[in-house]
Amino acid sequence: MYYEYCNYNTQDVLNTKDEMKKVFNMLDKGLNGFCTDVFQMREIAQFLPEGFVLSGPVDYPLGKSDRKVRQHEAITLLKSGANAIDVVCHRHYLLNSDWIPLKVDVECMAEICKDYNATLRIMINWQDDKSGDIIVQIAKLLHEYGADIFIPSLGYYNDDFIDNLVISHVTQEDAKVPTICNGYLHLNKHLDALGKAEIFGLRLYPSNYKMVYK
Repeated sequence: MYYEYCNYNTQDVLNTKDEMKKVFNMLDKGLNGFCTDVFQMREIAQFLPEGFVLSGPVDYPLGKSDRKVRQHEAITLLKSGANAIDVVCHRHYLLNSDWIPLKVDVECMAEICKDYNATLRIMINWQDDKSGDIIVQIAKLLHEYGADIFIPSLGYYNDDFIDNLVISHVTQEDAKVPTICNGYLHLNKHLDALGKAEIFGLRLYPSNYKMVYK
């Protein structure tokens, strides 16, 4: 399974050297990716091995910015060393079923990623619509528009791990899109459930990474 460590959804101002120590410690134990803000991107990118995923957020967490602003943010991340971007699906387009501007938004992001040989990962907030069938259809649509990986959660602290894992599993199975679970793993029963879920990947946070990388 693919594992990544993410620190961009914390309100704390993190020390880059401390974060690098964490990442390199987990890297020795098999970590596959690191997701961080642009302010840490340039410094960290130069030290990471080839093939390691380095991703940053675009329009996180609201997903309501103007398309040009979102594109500029994506390009800034990619020029700073990211080889993947985590784009929050434009929530205005999504929640109002404005499929044409949504298609344009995602396709433009896909073209930007293609120019930088990067991976496009689209995030939604599954709690906006708890219907599994609708989430699967959204994942299929985003994949058709150019998304490489689907992340069904924005990683809020109240996001139940088991619910997130179920959504991730069902989406990957039915939509045939690689899916990263973004729930908060913190109990041994969560680890047991994760082993049975058959999903592409799991995101870990400063509060729970030691569950996997002790």
